[in-house]
Amino acid sequence: MSPEEKANALAELKAAISIMESKKSLTTEELLSKYYVERESKFINKLKNTFLSSTGQPLKVLFSGHIGSGKSSELFKLKQDLDNEFFMIYYSIKEYMDLSGTDTSAFMETMAKKLKETADENNVQLEKKLIENIEKWKSSKRQVKYRDEQRIGATGIGGNLGVIKASGELHTEKGTKTEEAWEQGPNINELILSIDGLIVALRESQKKEPVIIIDDIDKLDLADAEKLFLKYSRTLTSLNCKIIYTVPIALLYSDHFRQIESFYHKVCLLPISKVKKKDGTPNEEGIDKIRKIIERRIHIDLFGKGILEKIIRDGGGVIRDTIRIVQECCLICITDKKPVIDESAANEAASILKNEFRRQIPKELYQKMIEVKNFKTKTPDVDRELQRLLYCQGVLEYSNDDTWYDVHPLAYDLAEEKEKEYESKERKKKK
Repeated sequence: MSPEEKANALAELKAAISIMESKKSLTTEELLSKYYVERESKFINKLKNTFLSSTGQPLKVLFSGHIGSGKSSELFKLKQDLDNEFFMIYYSIKEYMDLSGTDTSAFMETMAKKLKETADENNVQLEKKLIENIEKWKSSKRQVKYRDEQRIGATGIGGNLGVIKASGELHTEKGTKTEEAWEQGPNINELILSIDGLIVALRESQKKEPVIIIDDIDKLDLADAEKLFLKYSRTLTSLNCKIIYTVPIALLYSDHFRQIESFYHKVCLLPISKVKKKDGTPNEEGIDKIRKIIERRIHIDLFGKGILEKIIRDGGGVIRDTIRIVQECCLICITDKKPVIDESAANEAASILKNEFRRQIPKELYQKMIEVKNFKTKTPDVDRELQRLLYCQGVLEYSNDDTWYDVHPLAYDLAEEKEKEYESKERKKKK
């Protein structure tokens, strides 16, 4: 490679760092046209047809998937595909509220605010009383006191006050403490009526049925999400239009999910690409889809032979993890003045993410992770520990025609290391 070719390659690698931003969802028409690759699954087409065949029905859908699996991009693609048939309204709750301490009042306010903004943008004439009712509604915060209250963090719901910490531990509070919590206003029904009024106004002005897509609810702590959907699903499904709510994948494994599910018309789990088969051998169809996603962002010639495939396998089919590894590879190569991503760069980049898993996976979940790794049928018992591993992505769920589970490739070394450590301790005990 000549000095000029090397300089050009390094410049491309440098440019790719910003292009490979792992948290950049395809939620604009420009990004979607540049980078979107249709999945091997028929998932989104089936969901699209569900909406097209439910004209006039106030369909309510729960939409889930692993963090980083491309949910936001697929939802925005769905919005674009249905724009001609419906009046599509897409937004992220992160734009309107802090995700900590979420309660139904604060959550419903985001919807009222978004619909009011949409009405203003489309020059929709609203009744004066409707505007006044929306503007006067404000969630307040209250100080709460509790004593000797057993509370569960990320593993479930605790207490009667709805003040939940995502610590993942069961503990008892002694004494009296004060903490902020969202207060549901006494006139929540008035807010719901106001939101329905906005929906009617938008429907009549646009001559189309509104569909609201609310993204990033899955970013809530598991305990907050479980509380919101367990206690308030009757409220969330009472609005007179079609709505998609995103939820954490772990919520689908909650002890309470059967109760939650009963309020909704459909539950959709976005499958991650199967980059390997259940027996561990590579799945070329899944690998090819991820490869096309990467090739839309960085030239294939910047990878050594077989390196991109290795990175894709390390990512486990999670798009964001694969993109993060590639981005880290680019940074390593620029730092080391290497014009091509080679095996050493790929290994170094993967090691950085592996260390994140070491920090993120709670020690009490190691045994369950080892169980999943060794389970021959890849269908371990579904329990709270598996739910928590899905939440922190120590374990991935692969589902299309079949559903099975496996340890994330980036956490696999940790599972093997802990398994050997436990076996060594057992041998010493027997001596």
